[in-house]
Amino acid sequence: MKILIVWRGSPSPFHPSYSRPFYFMKYYDPKISTFLLCGDRNLNSLRKTALVFPLSVTKRLTYANLQYARDFNIFRLYDPSLQFKLNEIINNDFDLVYADHWACSYLYGLKLQNRLMIPVILEFFSPTLYSQRQLSKFGSSADRIRALLCYLSYRLFEVNRYKLFEAGIYVCRTHLELSKPFVPKNSFIIPPGVDLEYFKPLEKGLDEVPSILFLGSMHYPSNLFSVLYFYKKIYPTIKEKVPGLKFYIVGRHPPKKIKELTSYPSVVVTGFVDDVRPYFSIADVFVNPIVVDDGGIKSKVLEAMAMGKAVVSTPLGVRDIGVTDNENVIIAKNDREFAEKTLELLRNESERKRIGINARKFVEENYSWEKQSKALYNVFRELINGG
Repeated sequence: MKILIVWRGSPSPFHPSYSRPFYFMKYYDPKISTFLLCGDRNLNSLRKTALVFPLSVTKRLTYANLQYARDFNIFRLYDPSLQFKLNEIINNDFDLVYADHWACSYLYGLKLQNRLMIPVILEFFSPTLYSQRQLSKFGSSADRIRALLCYLSYRLFEVNRYKLFEAGIYVCRTHLELSKPFVPKNSFIIPPGVDLEYFKPLEKGLDEVPSILFLGSMHYPSNLFSVLYFYKKIYPTIKEKVPGLKFYIVGRHPPKKIKELTSYPSVVVTGFVDDVRPYFSIADVFVNPIVVDDGGIKSKVLEAMAMGKAVVSTPLGVRDIGVTDNENVIIAKNDREFAEKTLELLRNESERKRIGINARKFVEENYSWEKQSKALYNVFRELINGG
């Protein structure tokens, strides 16, 4: 089996959008030959697991993709050098192309020209149109306008092309349903995984005061809106009854409205951190107050569970993960419940440990990267064999 992987950047274990090809190459390289075409970023760690075609990519908005992919979707960053390299190597006897759906623009023209006769699998991380519609409802006026323009651009110039490709990978049932009718010929549901060796229970950190943690990229509107909602509607009730409580907000690109929360001594905003595990170890409770739907699975919840943390979440925040309330997570249906259940866990160490132990076991059984990589390998084999 000879697989060409085309990705927007170098596969990495530290970002949900880049992690699946990283772990696939880690666990299945001995069984197949993998060839990676992507932007030249942190590639040294991958040279042992794939033959790499490195590129010095200068990403920019351009209409140059019209020549190759017939694409006016300028919201997709495009680099002609990647297209040139793809055109050069596509006939090297590959059995299958596995690509970030972002690469649709590079592959579409080759499909139309009948130069790409092997199966192509597109990996989707979110239901594109639904996500952009959601984003157009929140944030600043500029953010809403951009989301609306992205929605129109994808709707007119991209999503109809997906049907031309052989298969799509979706992270959960809701993700797939929200993506219809713009899905490839075949669809497969493979959830994200967790690196169980990296994310594992640790002793509580040096900060011994009661603490809660939210983790997520702060420039992502779903995270931003949910954190602000939690801070305004739920956190005051918890803080009032737990003297010395600290609220850690960990994630890249915190905007001004998040940074301003540090004017209160109980709030710590870190911005980007190289390693999130020390913050997991400090936290007594991981809060996941998601109130804006993006149609996917929250990888940060799986990581928190793998770390043996007690998680309090809205139903939306754990949708499609398969968890059981009061067994491996705590699910709060409204603001009052969220505050009360978080308080109960902060006051009850044995209950926190019980939920955390069950959470770790659940992730071990259902969300290891070994299991998800095997599922992806089986999809490859099915499509190559004409399934």
